[in-house]
Amino acid sequence: MPKNKTEEPKLSKQFILDHLDEDEVDLSMCNLPRVPVKELAMVPRGTKLDLSRNQLESLPDNFCTLKHLTELDLSNNALRELPANFGDLPQLQRLDLYSNHLGTLPLSFWQLRKLKWLDLRNNELEAGLAEAAGMCLSEKECREGAKKVLAYVKQLSVAEERRRQREVEEQREARRREEEEEKKRREVAKRERAELRR
Repeated sequence: MPKNKTEEPKLSKQFILDHLDEDEVDLSMCNLPRVPVKELAMVPRGTKLDLSRNQLESLPDNFCTLKHLTELDLSNNALRELPANFGDLPQLQRLDLYSNHLGTLPLSFWQLRKLKWLDLRNNELEAGLAEAAGMCLSEKECREGAKKVLAYVKQLSVAEERRRQREVEEQREARRREEEEEKKRREVAKRERAELRR
């Protein structure tokens, strides 16, 4: 722990080991402005990670290289979004996002197939997501919320994939029409040249 509350701690593998108790790395209230991903990756036995009550505004894209995580507490930070590849945490079972500034979740979120518990309370969630997340006032509600949020985000992901496919098809169709028009213009120009030669 830093001596001065406002001082950022010097991050190292030893710093992580100093905060490791069995399988839990407790980095709560460490005044962290960023996640020490590289250092955490050096301690794979720390499958439970507590980053609550820090100054985190975002997670780096390489955060999802921490594939060994089963529990993650990011509560009481200032997160506005999660990385697009957040669904690449295959072992994650418990996720606490209480009291951040999240409005949506990345479309990859539904790929957290092992997620059994989720708290999204006290965020700025869009209406559909807030409804799916529920109140999470009990263990049962947090478990139910996890299921519903995964299903909700999967629906959004499928809809987005269909939208992209339609867009690709429309672009192909537009290119095909342009090519046909160009072919017709060339044929007309060829006929006009042939008539001029007569």
